[in-house]
Amino acid sequence: MIGLNKHIVAVVEHDPAWVVLGADACKEVLEAAGSLLRDVQHVGSTSVPGLVAKPIVDIAGGAATFESIPELIGRLTSIDFIYLGDSAENGGHLFVRESSPDVRTLHLHIVKYGDLQWRNYLRFRDFLRTSALACEQYRSLKLELARKFAGDRESYTEAKRALIEQLLRNAPEVGASTHMHLLVDVDGVLQFERSDLEAQVSGALQWSGDPRAFRKILFSDPEFHRALRGECDFLSFLERLLSERQPRLKPGDYLDSWMSDFTLNRGLIDRLAHVQCRSLSLASNQEQRRGSRIAAEYECFSHIGRKYFSYEIGHRKPERGFFEFILKDLGAQPSEVLLIDDLAENVDVARDLGMRAIRFEGNLQLYRELHELGLMRTESEEGLASNELRSP
Repeated sequence: MIGLNKHIVAVVEHDPAWVVLGADACKEVLEAAGSLLRDVQHVGSTSVPGLVAKPIVDIAGGAATFESIPELIGRLTSIDFIYLGDSAENGGHLFVRESSPDVRTLHLHIVKYGDLQWRNYLRFRDFLRTSALACEQYRSLKLELARKFAGDRESYTEAKRALIEQLLRNAPEVGASTHMHLLVDVDGVLQFERSDLEAQVSGALQWSGDPRAFRKILFSDPEFHRALRGECDFLSFLERLLSERQPRLKPGDYLDSWMSDFTLNRGLIDRLAHVQCRSLSLASNQEQRRGSRIAAEYECFSHIGRKYFSYEIGHRKPERGFFEFILKDLGAQPSEVLLIDDLAENVDVARDLGMRAIRFEGNLQLYRELHELGLMRTESEEGLASNELRSP
């Protein structure tokens, strides 16, 4: 059952189909909004198993800026949403869907990503999901108020306010250590190509030509993608490419050079030790030999736990199987996992699966977003700036 007249208050037992409807609605809205929304989440009582709810799915969209609202209105009305205006601190910009006049099936609240409303939507939902006592308190109140205010939606909403505020005072911040798993990419996030790559390779390997041009050829070859999945021997493939372009160079020497051609993003690696999360893992596309060396090199960072490499999983990013393997191994729901990656296609697939994801553009940008999610303690940007390292 889904849909309720906007003038009526009626709560029903939780329907597992609501979770599917919520996930589908989040995906649809995010696809329509594109970069105008940073994230879309299923919130409200229909997102909490075991909780009674009005049969109307609530979702929240986090906008980077409200300057995009006019364009968002156009995009969302094109997929059958009705814009009802700005409710400010009482739910942000409100969009609804109706199955017939006045019969609401979906509420969409557009608020500022990371602000108090955004965080409270997620905190309240997550607290009700994890605290049986809080869920039962809220359930009992909703049943009582639905009987009392069956024809008065405004009074019903207002009468819930005191308990909601009380529960929010006890709710942990979004992303508290009991909740979130972090997956962090390696190349392009935790380490970057050296700025003097061409001079380094030319001197160490007597390389002729542009080493970056060779890497583009290497990375675009279908055999390289097979090597990333662990389906073929990387050195045999590399030997073939080198014989055609650098015949005097041995594959093992090139691989040794490749490992030394990167600068660690030590500022970020060190700061990640202070992120409040359940676990921190590497999640990277790597062939077997380079993956083994990276695993050994990062072993000294005790706050980094599992290392998920594509050659071991049998799938490479952005393939869904890569992320599905990790979710199963962690025993986590998609909403409990945050990916940090520098490639848009990887971020997009993670979000399609219901994961949270941040596209890495630089250390300070990442620190801000982690703080907005409640995963990182506040520090002045002046203090963080000394550790800033941006990708080229």
